[in-house]
Amino acid sequence: MKISEVLTERLLLRRWREEDREPFFQMCQDAEAMRYLLPITDRAASNAFIDRLETHFDTNEFGMCAAERRDTGEFIGIIGLQIPRIAITPEPCIEAGWRLRRSAWGQGFAREGASAIIDAGFMNLGVSEVIAVTSIQNERSWRVMERLGMHRDASTFAHPALPAHHPLSEHFMYRKQRARAGHPRL
Repeated sequence: MKISEVLTERLLLRRWREEDREPFFQMCQDAEAMRYLLPITDRAASNAFIDRLETHFDTNEFGMCAAERRDTGEFIGIIGLQIPRIAITPEPCIEAGWRLRRSAWGQGFAREGASAIIDAGFMNLGVSEVIAVTSIQNERSWRVMERLGMHRDASTFAHPALPAHHPLSEHFMYRKQRARAGHPRL
């Protein structure tokens, strides 16, 4: 089954549109918004990133969605699910992720959207577990993971896409299991 659109009380998570390219590029130019992410330095790299996200949708029928405020129609970032491009677990996995424009921080949008997209993954994709990863330095992100009811692995790991001594290399991995019938949500 596919996940191409998810509605929450305040958000529309959807496939990418041409008009999302400029606000996404502007978000990528905000050093604070990108502080714990690899830089996207120019428009070509920004467009290529969006193109990869759309290719993932085309191939897998789900992906990292453009996040839009329902009340204003404003693009506020990315919230979605993906199959990681690089192996971060020994087994295949589905990863939840988000990145928001700074103007959307502190309003619960990441938690609201991630909760809805994780639920959609459990219901529509039949997965039993969703993971999320972040640099150990990115407290805002791992706090969201904890508010989502995700549980952190006991040890950290070096992200395989980063050189071993890169300042952002050490990551936390969080996991959330699908609730089983008759059992409270984990």
